Amino acid sequence: MRAGLGRGEFFLVFQPQIDLLSQQITGVEALVRWQHPRNRILLPSQFIPVAEQSGLIVPLGNLMLRLACLEASRWRSGPLAGVKISVSGYPLQVRHEGFIQHIASTLHQTALPTERLVIQLPEGAIAHPGHANFSVLKRLRQRGIKLAITGFGTGFSCLAYLPQVPVSSLKIDSSFLSDIPGNTRNEAVTRTIVELGRTLKLRLVAEGVETEAQADFLRAIGCDAAQGPLYAPPQTASNLSEWVQAWPRGKGAVPRAVQPGSQQPRPGA
Repeated sequence: MRAGLGRGEFFLVFQPQIDLLSQQITGVEALVRWQHPRNRILLPSQFIPVAEQSGLIVPLGNLMLRLACLEASRWRSGPLAGVKISVSGYPLQVRHEGFIQHIASTLHQTALPTERLVIQLPEGAIAHPGHANFSVLKRLRQRGIKLAITGFGTGFSCLAYLPQVPVSSLKIDSSFLSDIPGNTRNEAVTRTIVELGRTLKLRLVAEGVETEAQADFLRAIGCDAAQGPLYAPPQTASNLSEWVQAWPRGKGAVPRAVQPGSQQPRPGA
């Protein structure tokens, strides 16, 4: 993995986030992939745990941030102009001494406005107010950088102090959309997360939306936005540009995603 970082084998794919009411593109999530030397593309679940254990998650996370901000800085016109870019952050990366400075310097070097960057953090990185991580997150928000909790609802680490955490949005984990509508238990959990988020005035984004029935359910309970195979798979920057041109903005209909090229990685986290 260390050699792969040096050889530039890691790259980003992008997945749009769609406003459930207006059908406008409101954001894009950047997702990392590894073009392994054995001519196969690895998904994050196949290498992120190793990166975290080895400490390579810090340089890898920094690379993801730079590539994402650089790509988003090119969106100066058209449907993506002004759209926010979401990039994953990791607990070890947040604890790293130069985390805030790296974000600031990256924004400066890429000329990306601060308000267009969203740092996504798992529940494990969201610390209670007395933890050192909390001051880091608070300083990021003070700088105008938005924070999101990913996979919300899969853990219980931050529920007690969520109202005090400086986040602006919650991402509902795709596991809760399984068999929705119809699975009353998953429906109840999803509805509760949305109600909690709206009470705290947080933006709600559902991950892994696959069917129009799921989108209709999410829209009905007040979820703000969604991403997933129903709209578009994670795709390269060039494929994203093609998809954007085909997206019928504001028409309400949900189109199928542009089919990716032969080298396109499969959808994944």
